[in-house]
This record gives sequence, structure tokens and C-alpha cells, in this order.
Amino acid sequence: MLNAFSRITTQVLCCWFVIATFSDVHGQGIVLPGVGPVNRSMSGVATATPLDAAGAMHWNPGTLSALSSSEILFGVEFIDSQTSLSSSVGPFSGSTDSNSGIKTLPTVALVWKPTNSDWTFGLGALGIGGFGVDYAASSTNPILFPQPNGVGPLYSRLSILQIVPTASYQVTEKLSIGLAPTATIADLQLDPFFSAPPSAGGYPSAVNTRNFWGIGFQIGAYLKTDSYWNFGLSYKSPQWFETFRFNSTTGVPAVPQTLSVNTEFPPIYSLGTSYDGFEKWIFGFDMRYIDYASTGVFGDTVGYTPLGAATGLGWKSVFSFANALQYQWSKSVSLRAGYMYNQNPIPSFATSANIQSSALYTNSMSLGGSMNITQNMLAHLSWVHSFELSSTGQLLTPGGAIPGSSVSINQENDALIGGVTVKF
Repeated sequence: MLNAFSRITTQVLCCWFVIATFSDVHGQGIVLPGVGPVNRSMSGVATATPLDAAGAMHWNPGTLSALSSSEILFGVEFIDSQTSLSSSVGPFSGSTDSNSGIKTLPTVALVWKPTNSDWTFGLGALGIGGFGVDYAASSTNPILFPQPNGVGPLYSRLSILQIVPTASYQVTEKLSIGLAPTATIADLQLDPFFSAPPSAGGYPSAVNTRNFWGIGFQIGAYLKTDSYWNFGLSYKSPQWFETFRFNSTTGVPAVPQTLSVNTEFPPIYSLGTSYDGFEKWIFGFDMRYIDYASTGVFGDTVGYTPLGAATGLGWKSVFSFANALQYQWSKSVSLRAGYMYNQNPIPSFATSANIQSSALYTNSMSLGGSMNITQNMLAHLSWVHSFELSSTGQLLTPGGAIPGSSVSINQENDALIGGVTVKF
């Protein structure tokens, strides 16, 4: 079994390396509400509802012990975000669609349950979030007027991948606990880079860079009861990143400069419960608190320094609530559905500060299912829709808000997620 585990671990890491080298691997929104086809079809519910390796590992490492067998999951998500940016200043007004394209998001998760052991081990490579927009410069949309009258063409990309080696221990017949150190890789590109002061040529570009690393941890506990109610809680620490640095230029004529910014991935607190007292049915509920307000850049106050550099995005900390169910339709087919409500972290007054970091979704629904291809292999397919949401505020500049102006971001998302699980 140990030799088989070593071979499978090597295969997992190789597959993750291939997937992670895609040029545009990220999801819309800084925290993706779920990972993998099974967990996404449950609207991210997993803190006390362990159905698959990816969801268990990502949302509560203590639930790994509750999985029925060793398994390996390969999944990929395709996200289509319809995002538009509108503005009006005086007699000028216009709207521009983001040319974001289809994003891909990988999931690979392995769980190994040694025979006659209270320990369960896991290794995951998970796409956990990001954002991205691509707006062309405009002659009618004031905010996208060429610099210095507007910001010109606008581009951003944040791709976040996390490696999660996990261990879960069965403390008693009913209680298990888990711990996972986390290593996170971020690819961040911004053009223009508003965190630096503008020069005569406008704001600099921050696209010449490398991937950056962060570290953190997560802990969790899972409790089963004789009344068919199960409970879970977990804590994901901030991901503490190294300083993001970019090679750029400033001034006219241009001279070299190095840009930098310090930020983190926010801490997340999760509580969950599930009920499995009805034959063929499992019901789950999760509540999360995402602490954006304590996170550098995201939680910093909206405004500008005396030299015109942006100070922060002004995000609020938010709660999210998700309900989901699974029905075992037949021996080989299971069906799932879920609904999530997520508070919007972007206040209306901060809309113009977030034109590169759109993360607008409050209501989303999910549908999905799994089918046994063989006795030990399952195929999964899921669909998630985040309903249209808008944010509108005044156009903020280093000289203050422009009276009578407005900036609006509008966003709607669809995701198709597929994958395969092999049990062993």
C-alpha cells in the first residue's frame, strides 16, 4: 500500500504541474466558494459534510477521517465571467465589456487511509481563487479614456493555487481532528498599477514579474452523533505572502523603477452541520466568515496619498451561508444541488477603486451529479451560476470625488466543472 501511495503521489504532483502551468489559471473573485466538481455542486458545503477528497481537504481537514476509502480526484473548472464597466462624467458616458475569456481552474486531491490506523493523510493542489479583467481603452467611456484623462486600457490577473499536505486523526469513534500546513502560489499582474504615484506618463505598469509564494495553515474538527446530526468547524489562517515586486518604468523619458506591494489571502472561519438520518439523503449547511477587513490592500482605506498613489480597496469582512443536499438516486448515480448567499465585500463608495478587482456575487446556485463508470471510478459534472450584481459609486480621483459622476461594475458568472475520482 505504501508503494502504491508513493506512485500515486508522484502522479498527482506531475498532473498538478501540467495543470498549474496554464497561462490563465484563476477564478473570478478573490475567494472561490468551493473546489472541485463535487464540492462546487454543493455550493461549497463541506465543513460537516465530507463527500469527497477536495472539499474535505479544503474546508475542514478533520473530515478526511470520515471518507469511506482512499481516493484520488482530478477536476477542472471552466469559468465564464460577463463583466462590464460603465461611467459617466458631465456630458460623457459609456460602457465597456471585459474581454476576460474562459478561465480554467484545476483541482487535484489525494486521500490515503492506511489499513488499521487512526490516521488519514491527504495531499491537494487546489485552485482557490483570483480575479481578472481586460478592458480596452475607450473614447466614450470616461473612466477608460487614455491617460492622463482616464486610466486607459485596464488589465488585471490574480491566480491563486494552494498546495495542502493534510493529516487527520480519529480521536474517538465520533470525533476527528485535522491539521494542514499550506503553501500558496500567486500570479499577480496589474496594468496600470495604482498603488504607485503617477508620473507625466500616467500610472506605471506592473506585469513584468514572477510567481510569489505564501504560507499558512488550517485546522479543523468533525463530530458525528447518534442522532444523525454531524458538526464541523475549521479555521484557515491568512496566507502570508512575500513582497510582490514588479520591474517597471516611470516618467517621460522613462527610467527604470521597482514597484512593490504587500498583501495577504484573508483568514476564513467556517462552521457547518449536516443531517444523514433519511435513507439516500444528505443535507448540509455551512456558514463562513471571511475577514477581508484585516487583510492588507483589500481591507485598507480607499483614498490616495499626496503623490496620487491609491491606498487600498476598502473591502469589508463578510459572512456567507450555503445550503445543499445530495440524493442517492440509484446505486451508481448521485445528484446534488445547493444555494449560497454571500455578502458583497465592496461598498458602493469603493466601486471606482475596484475596477481591477471585481468580485461581485451574492446569490449563486449549483447543480451536479456523479456516476460510477466502474466499481471504483466515478465521473462528476457540475454547473454553478452566480446571479447578476452591480455596484455603483462616484468616480474617485486623487483630487477627490467628481461631483455628479458615476462608475458602475456589473458582473454575472457561470462555471462548468468536471472531474474523475478513483477509489482504491
